[in-house]
Amino acid sequence: VCGSDLWSYRNPDIEKGHQNSGHEAIGIVEEIGEGITTVKPGDFVIAPFTHGCGECDACRAGYDGTCDRHVGNNWSDG
Repeated sequence: VCGSDLWSYRNPDIEKGHQNSGHEAIGIVEEIGEGITTVKPGDFVIAPFTHGCGECDACRAGYDGTCDRHVGNNWSDG
């Protein structure tokens, strides 16, 4: 659970439909497309709030939140 999942509880003035529901996710893969090679059905996966290309210097160093190829900030925005 992300702290932003709790925003609607902390601030009841947030209009319905205009609240951030968090930006991290966990789950079990149910289906994959034919081009997917890194996960399979049944895998447990975690989606962090930042994301990167996985290939630039920052990503290879483990800093995907500062991905060199990401334009603007690196927040998934829900």
